[in-house]
Amino acid sequence: MTTQYTSGFEIPYPQSTDLVKDGATAMQNLATQVDTQMGYLVNRNYIINGNMQVWQRATSQASITTTGYYTADRWNLNLSSLGTWTQSRSTDVPTAQGFGYSLLMDNTTADAAPAAGDFCFLQQKIEGQNLQNVLKGTASARPVTVSFWVKTTTTGTMIVELEDITNARQVSASVATTANTWVYATATFPADTTGTIANSNAVGLALNFWIGAGSNYTGGASLQTTWGNTANRRAFGQTNWAAANTNDVRITGVQLELGDADTPYEFEPYERTLNKCQRYYYEDAPISGPWGGLVVARATAPHPVVMRAAPNATVSNAVQFYTGSALATATGAITQYMTDKYFQADVVTGAAAPTAVGDMCIRGQGTGKITVSAEL
Repeated sequence: MTTQYTSGFEIPYPQSTDLVKDGATAMQNLATQVDTQMGYLVNRNYIINGNMQVWQRATSQASITTTGYYTADRWNLNLSSLGTWTQSRSTDVPTAQGFGYSLLMDNTTADAAPAAGDFCFLQQKIEGQNLQNVLKGTASARPVTVSFWVKTTTTGTMIVELEDITNARQVSASVATTANTWVYATATFPADTTGTIANSNAVGLALNFWIGAGSNYTGGASLQTTWGNTANRRAFGQTNWAAANTNDVRITGVQLELGDADTPYEFEPYERTLNKCQRYYYEDAPISGPWGGLVVARATAPHPVVMRAAPNATVSNAVQFYTGSALATATGAITQYMTDKYFQADVVTGAAAPTAVGDMCIRGQGTGKITVSAEL
């Protein structure tokens, strides 16, 4: 006997005297078919913070002219000589879709005539070990599908691209936007039997949302819709939203998943998304631990989660140490030792150091902070 569901799945239902066992077997059959036809129902989004919920660095950054991570976690802005931008958190979102924020790119200094090598695109890099079920570079390679919401102040064309940085291969899709209207967009990238992805914490693929580009990326005869390495076809047809300082681009609800069909956005608890983001970046976490001696104080602390790799840390403003009864500014530089699991710091304490062994924490002085990054 089979049971037909509206989704199209036909589930073989065993018949015996043990109804509990029969039910469990039927659910296992369902899970097998779902996995085969649609990919996993949970953990199916390769993108982290696709709904723009986590903003550890800032909620707004003005006067952006170069590449960097500025606001929403995991989203890197790749920018070279194509206007000046403000990036910020926006509450303008698609109606009744469950999203609280979008990422806003607001052009403040226009560039209507890009030089050949100019570019601007939003990017998220994905670890290779999280992409092994794509089977890229093998005879059994699978397609993947991207879906997202986009809103632009002018009607135009956005190129969304899947990039294999290691093997210098790209494939792109074209999405039409409508002025001042949220548009749901989806595109399927074909399977690629060339160029394997390393099973490691290094970058495997990057998802790019183009905002503008010069002829080195737009000057081909047609868009690169099959996998290849023809650079000037990567963003063919892309609208230059840097052309006027009245132009805005908003994006949210980004999902990249296995298979040739889009599914509803996979919402997850905020703390889960935050933990995923902290694998790559966290801040405002003073390091504390025992210290001793008059010359060097040492403190260690675990990271909130295991990080992607041994990170780099930056302490803004002067370093302070605190023993519960005294607060002083360190006279020497902080020397860091990092692993993916913990942070250790040695600080030359100077004459102001306490004379007995005790507890210590290290932090940025005043408005300063510690930032720890293992971004791809």
